[in-house]
Amino acid sequence: MKLGIFYIDAHDISKETIIEYIDHVADSGLNAFGYHFSNGGAIQFGLDDMIVKTPFGEYDLTPCLTRVKENGEKTLYITEAEMNEILDYAKAKNIEFIPTLDVPGHMNYILSFFPQLVFDGVKDSVNIKSEESIAFAYALVEKYADYFKAHGCKYFNIGADEFAQELNGEMGFETIYQNGEMKYFVKFMNGLISLLADKGLEVMAYNDGICYAEDSETYGKIDTRLIVLYWSPGWGRKFASPLYLERQGYRILNSYHSFYIDANTRDFESKLKNHQEMKINEISEDWRFKISNGVGAQFCCWSIHDTKPADYIKVLAPHIKAFGEAFSKQK
Repeated sequence: MKLGIFYIDAHDISKETIIEYIDHVADSGLNAFGYHFSNGGAIQFGLDDMIVKTPFGEYDLTPCLTRVKENGEKTLYITEAEMNEILDYAKAKNIEFIPTLDVPGHMNYILSFFPQLVFDGVKDSVNIKSEESIAFAYALVEKYADYFKAHGCKYFNIGADEFAQELNGEMGFETIYQNGEMKYFVKFMNGLISLLADKGLEVMAYNDGICYAEDSETYGKIDTRLIVLYWSPGWGRKFASPLYLERQGYRILNSYHSFYIDANTRDFESKLKNHQEMKINEISEDWRFKISNGVGAQFCCWSIHDTKPADYIKVLAPHIKAFGEAFSKQK
């Protein structure tokens, strides 16, 4: 089955808003809803038990669920009871619910409570060279993965993008590729993919660090059970092309940045055209950036300029519809 995903990474959205998104996804002809609940800021979905246990100790993540804004308000989060309702609703609508918990990067707020787990020189990424830090990241992901698996979810997105962005003012992958620390990233990924895949979950991650520099030998190869969400050509960095990744045995899902809506988006008319003209197997006109048999396509929203999260749906509705119509013609 091809996946047609609308994916939201938005703080301060309620259960009711998420259900409204699921309605739009179902009505559009898409068949999956992606929800990023951990990116950088406070965790957006709280389990009843927020204690993470490892052989190194226990970590209470309850404080990570709320963040005080500049105006003194606290961020919202979805409770376990609310998520139970959301997942039941998605199932009734025949919509795959795909959760994302981003590791080892984009963990700024979580790691602000556990500074001993942070990668040297940055604030946003867990230390992939530390056994304690790795155990923490794995246990955190496993805790949420077990919850979603128990509620019928088939996919789990671990993100794995933009690791250690603050290293030398760069995305960290170039730095760790050059200094030899890429071997730790490969090991981290392989352990986590194996952990989740052995539970019967399909594991997803973004393309940034997968076979970086089109090199699958120097530091080893990341597990090919991974579904690669292809979002970026690297913009001058050495990201592997879809052609290379397919030849290495990975399945590719078209999640290209041209489909994204974020705080920098101003030309919504052009963006709508991109959604209307989406082709599952074409990331760009470059032959190295086409896919022979893509897993599907994904349209993402991170934020919208001068718009409150609760009002995003007013802007996004025609884009979801257009993307869904394009997907339905190709699935």
